[in-house]
Amino acid sequence: MKLKILVAAAVAMLAGCGGSAGEDAAAPAATDASTLAPAVENDSAQSWMRAADVQPRIAHLIQAEAALFNLDPAALAGVHVDVVDDTDVGCPGVHSAGGCTIGKAVKVSTFGAHCVEQVPIAHELLHVWIGDPHHKDPRWHELPALMLGEGC
Repeated sequence: MKLKILVAAAVAMLAGCGGSAGEDAAAPAATDASTLAPAVENDSAQSWMRAADVQPRIAHLIQAEAALFNLDPAALAGVHVDVVDDTDVGCPGVHSAGGCTIGKAVKVSTFGAHCVEQVPIAHELLHVWIGDPHHKDPRWHELPALMLGEGC
């Protein structure tokens, strides 16, 4: 059974952070946070992805990332994240990818992770926010600190 998680709480808390997708410019605060949250489809069989606290942990991860980089959660409107247990998510042009972002479609793998924070959700959402497919932006060097996982 697929567990659908809507991370509206994180977006509601972050609606005034500023910035926009790929530009880091200020954007108006959204009025309906539920339409801004990324929908997360959890196709993982990992017990830690099925835990009752997975939704608030994903929300916390998104909140921390938006705050760290001063990014606007409104840019996540319409984003769909699919979490799978595959070793390779099948990203075009990338050999053995643990995550892939094409437009607003994000696919991430739990392979090698021991908790939700280690799944490359934050990495792939940063692609949604800033683009940068070649990882040249210096913010990529700050991202691993978010993925250490308090609960690992």
